[in-house]
Amino acid sequence: MRSIVWRDCSTQGDIPPGRWIINFDLDLLDGLVLAAVLAAYCPFLISTHFLNMYTNPTSLEQCLHNSLVLVNAFRAIGLDIDIQATDISDPNAVMLLMLCVYLYERLPQYLPRKTVDFVGSLHAVTVRQVRLKNSSSKPLVYYATIVGKESADFSLPKGNTVIVLPKGQTNVTVELASRFLHPVEAVLLLTSRATCGAIGATMAFSLRSQINHIIPSGTFKCKSPCYELKKFNLKITNAFNKDGEFRINLVESTNNLMKNAKQDSTKKQDIKSR
Repeated sequence: MRSIVWRDCSTQGDIPPGRWIINFDLDLLDGLVLAAVLAAYCPFLISTHFLNMYTNPTSLEQCLHNSLVLVNAFRAIGLDIDIQATDISDPNAVMLLMLCVYLYERLPQYLPRKTVDFVGSLHAVTVRQVRLKNSSSKPLVYYATIVGKESADFSLPKGNTVIVLPKGQTNVTVELASRFLHPVEAVLLLTSRATCGAIGATMAFSLRSQINHIIPSGTFKCKSPCYELKKFNLKITNAFNKDGEFRINLVESTNNLMKNAKQDSTKKQDIKSR
């Protein structure tokens, strides 16, 4: 996983070299091994957390920095284990052994079970629901979070706490406010909270957008004689709260526009793979 996690890393160093893991303290103190394991099950943490790690740490401060990033990743996905960054950078073999056992039991639950597609118009709000069932005789309490680099496009309008009554079912509502033509992706995590009720397994669902219709935000009419060039100015308004670079396309229909959006996303994937 190290060549996948840090293949685009240029600011914090090169891809870390391979190593044999023969103990639970010295071989884990820089946090890179545990980060690679976590990324195998939660790849959405790569861009938000693991790219900020030092891939060839040479000081205790850099190892502590990596450990802080790793602990923040644990908390971001709701891993309920009491471990501090100093337990990793100043290694406690017993604590790290317990951490490895805990990760071995919990991380497979973070593999997404299904993909929820949000198909709708550009700049529209698309709503989807995920149904949860409780077959036990005690209530289940889940904490819902949306994680990933593009998680800001998704929201939970009914809050983060989800209660499933005994022998009952409930729906988790997820909204997407589409802003871009290219697909955006995130992961919905449902982690069980230890209360007076039952404790359920962690569940993960992939969220993915797909734009199938575009409504023009305005119409600009231009008149000129046939075969005669006419220049005109078209005002463009930035709908975002920060500056950015935007590309302008001239197409003859919305079908061509959707086709261009797919080609752009394919080009981005090709560039990343190279």
